[in-house]
Amino acid sequence: ARPVYTDDPIDVLNIKLKRMKKFFKGWGSNNFGKCRIKKNLLRFELQELELLEEQYDLCGEVYTRKLNILVELNSIYLEEESCWHQKSTERWLLKGDNNTDFFHKVANGRRGKNMMRSLECGSVTIEGTNNLLAHATDFYKELFGPAPGNMCSVDASLWSSEENISLTDNDELTKPFSLEEIKAALFAMEPNRAPGPDSVPVDFYQHCWDVVCMDLLRLFEWFHEGRLDVQRLNYGIITLLPKTS
Repeated sequence: ARPVYTDDPIDVLNIKLKRMKKFFKGWGSNNFGKCRIKKNLLRFELQELELLEEQYDLCGEVYTRKLNILVELNSIYLEEESCWHQKSTERWLLKGDNNTDFFHKVANGRRGKNMMRSLECGSVTIEGTNNLLAHATDFYKELFGPAPGNMCSVDASLWSSEENISLTDNDELTKPFSLEEIKAALFAMEPNRAPGPDSVPVDFYQHCWDVVCMDLLRLFEWFHEGRLDVQRLNYGIITLLPKTS
């Protein structure tokens, strides 16, 4: 693997994920192209065998070949359904049914419904990608970023000694994150859900835990030490969601 020349764990993770997505995008296009050709050849061969079966019973190697074709086709259909199921982000799937066309329409339909072409701001209509991005950025900066001088402190004397956190509890709350703690939280998440707009599902982190665990641990270590730019994480997580009826 190519080295990443940066110390920031966010940059390290982002660069590695971008490389991975770029590689698998090319691999996926090539692989699914081959699968499509293979599926068509298998379906044609199966059709020939079924026509032959109408004339007389299949036996021996011919019958075995038909069974193998059905097994191979079923495997291809399952892969296609799984792929489109992830893209559609639907949380249910009818087992044993070929729902590929349905999920294909859902995935493409979501892309269309999630596209924002304009926003109403009072009596003004905002259009155009650059104008929409600028408006959304300003809106959330004002919403989540307090104005200068708008901070206040709370007097510790407002709480009695019995209401304060004990030293033992404080040590437990402020201790560094452990790899086991991060893994438990990650594996408690639903696999088919993506944590953010980077489109990398939780399923990836769970299946590739042994590969990504140290990068995630380093990110949490920086966060615990106060070295992590949390503002950058907010920009990656906050996204506009269209209203639905």
